Amino acid sequence: MDDKKFTFSMLKRFSFIPLPLIIATAVIIYIVDIRTIYEPHLLLPILNTIFIGGGGFTIAFIAASAYVFAATRQALFLGGGSLALGISALLAGWIFADSPNVAVTIFSIGALLAAVLHILGATQGTEKYLARYSLKKFPRQLIAILFYSGITIFFVILSVAAIRGFFPPFFVAGEGYTPTRWVITIEYLVLFFTSALFYARSYYLFKKSFLYWYSLGLAIISIGLTLAPLATPGSPLNWLGRISQYLGSIYFLVAAVSVLKEARAKGIGFAQTLGNIWLEPAISYRMLVSMAGDAIISIDDEGKVLVWSPAAERLFGYSQNEAIGSPFASLVAADEQADWLMIRLDRSPDKNRVELELRRKNGETFTAELSVSIADIPSGRLRMVMIRDITERKRTEEELKRAKELSDTLNRINATMNSTLDFDEIMRRIVVEAAKAIGSDACNITLCRNGHWTVAYTYGLPQQVIGIRFTGQQAVISDLVAATKKPLAIKDIRSEERFRHWILQEYGVRSVLGISLLVREEVIGILYFIYFSVKPSFSQAEIDFAEKLSTSISLAIQNARLFEERKRVEEELRQLTAELSRSNAELEQFAYIASHDLQEPLRMISGFTQLLARRYKGKLDKDADEFIAYIIDGVTRMQRMIEDLLAYSRVGTRGKPFESTNLEDVFNQAVTNLKAAIEENKAVITHDPLPTVMADASQMIQLFQNLIANAIKFRKREEPPRIHISARRKGNEWLFSVQDNGIGIASEFMDHLFQLFQRAHPAGEYPGTGIGLATCKRIVERHGGRIWAESEPGKGSTFYFTIPAKGGEKS
Repeated sequence: MDDKKFTFSMLKRFSFIPLPLIIATAVIIYIVDIRTIYEPHLLLPILNTIFIGGGGFTIAFIAASAYVFAATRQALFLGGGSLALGISALLAGWIFADSPNVAVTIFSIGALLAAVLHILGATQGTEKYLARYSLKKFPRQLIAILFYSGITIFFVILSVAAIRGFFPPFFVAGEGYTPTRWVITIEYLVLFFTSALFYARSYYLFKKSFLYWYSLGLAIISIGLTLAPLATPGSPLNWLGRISQYLGSIYFLVAAVSVLKEARAKGIGFAQTLGNIWLEPAISYRMLVSMAGDAIISIDDEGKVLVWSPAAERLFGYSQNEAIGSPFASLVAADEQADWLMIRLDRSPDKNRVELELRRKNGETFTAELSVSIADIPSGRLRMVMIRDITERKRTEEELKRAKELSDTLNRINATMNSTLDFDEIMRRIVVEAAKAIGSDACNITLCRNGHWTVAYTYGLPQQVIGIRFTGQQAVISDLVAATKKPLAIKDIRSEERFRHWILQEYGVRSVLGISLLVREEVIGILYFIYFSVKPSFSQAEIDFAEKLSTSISLAIQNARLFEERKRVEEELRQLTAELSRSNAELEQFAYIASHDLQEPLRMISGFTQLLARRYKGKLDKDADEFIAYIIDGVTRMQRMIEDLLAYSRVGTRGKPFESTNLEDVFNQAVTNLKAAIEENKAVITHDPLPTVMADASQMIQLFQNLIANAIKFRKREEPPRIHISARRKGNEWLFSVQDNGIGIASEFMDHLFQLFQRAHPAGEYPGTGIGLATCKRIVERHGGRIWAESEPGKGSTFYFTIPAKGGEKS
């Protein structure tokens, strides 16, 4: 057998060997008729006690435990049968050992009772329908005790009756067994064989080891009970029958051991394991019916209720006692619909699902979904119906459908808002579509203007209401909506005195739904839906639609206001642009005058003054020579200032388009332009590698030239100027710096450094017009950059400016 453990599965292979051996031995003994052997006085009681009694009591105990655990009555009947067989064998073997007739009587009646109880237990799982009544109100322990006690008391009474001869004789000396004995014997033999077959069938269905060994034990006992009556007590054939009964009891014990082994393997109790054997589909069905949330109803061929679940009791209001046995259709449908209901069930699509209007016990109707299953059985047609109340689901579906319709309408209204710029036309169309969508008789948009409520747009009411102002008592509804900023639904305005003002009464208003129009949490108006008859309720879908519509209207009003504001700003901008154009034209005119009309007299004054200086220098007095020098210097500074102003004004008007500009070339050109000043002041100018940017090359030369010249101009007297130019990439722009070792700039001049005509030093001390840095600022800003300076007096200055990496001219 290799290394495999010896298990019950392997033992089943040899379990049928005793049966053919017993049958073969019985045939041989019956034919050969071996001599009668001596029957020891104590052998029969001892063997009966050990085997039949021990096996019977063991099975009775574990069956009672299983029943108490929650098994079906099948377990209790099985235990009762084993108990009856065990008690009768003990009584027959011990108490009445000297009276064979009494012993045979007690054992025969005990075997008959055991056979009846076994056949009852075996047929419990084959009941056609569930029992209408049960013993659930009694504790299982009490039922088991009473049942077993009844069997015991029965045998006590049987023993007394047998001793006193109250039964017909089962055995007559010299004649053998009486007909009574044979009738009872044949009955319990048939019942035992039948119950053995039933238990074998149960094993086939449930594959439980207990059922296998127990059915086999019943079969062997049936053989033993068959052999025993064929011979006189003490004969070999009689003993073979008794041994067969003992062997059957051993099989009972093997069945109990198999359950114990299964219990240990699963880690659960012995009684629980045995009880699970009888949790057959009928019990599972009962549990399903009890636990199901939907009503489960079984209907027979005549349309009467067989099963009525607890959920059906809750759904329809009828108890099980009221429903079971009653016509199903009359319980759940009106009389005129009863016959039609059963036809509809039988003809439902695929005999599966159908929706119907059903009725409760109190007369209330509801929408139900019925799942129908129909089976034709020998006794007729069996219908199983599962019923679910779908009233709430249908209502939800209707609400979703309604919400979808309103959502589509809202989308159309929003599209309307984008179809035209005529705000008044938009509002007039909105009130029409909104009223039709929600089903109201009228729709108003009331706006809050100067503290008063004014009807601005209406549909369903006379157009004369447009422009009417509501205040005080007339505006109580509007004030309520504005105060809460939440939807206000009034089912009947006549229900409260405060709503009964003349305006509502004049137009016959009964129900109102008001939604505030909010812009930045400020109530600017109210959207009203008006009904001329009482509306019992407002659905959530309708309120949601009204709120979303109010949001769209509020947005439209806000956009309209912004549009008006934009038009006003655009008009102001147009005027400012015109003013700027005029100012620019005047600036151009000034530049023209400065470059032509002002330059000409200055050149004349300068020319004649210089002529006077050449011809009359030294011929006049000293003061005259000094005055002439002042005139020449003033004219020269005036010409320089005009030229610088002209250059400043032309930064934006005469600039060239931006193009790729190599700043290395720009730097070299600026240094070349300043060559004389650089050599004269012995300036040292260095630079880092400079990038290529999109710029106006001529203006960039002017920018670098102004900053370098500025650094040379404001040098220290004791050391030559050192100027360094650097550039580094910083994000989307280039950062340039021009650093010098000059005299620096005082902090009080930093804020005005880049303004026109701002100077930190007297003109006589440092030459210049005060326009150069202002021109640099304008050039940098035209290129989309920024310019600033950092300085400390006596330690030099650093001028920074930025140019976008991908430049574009700024307007």
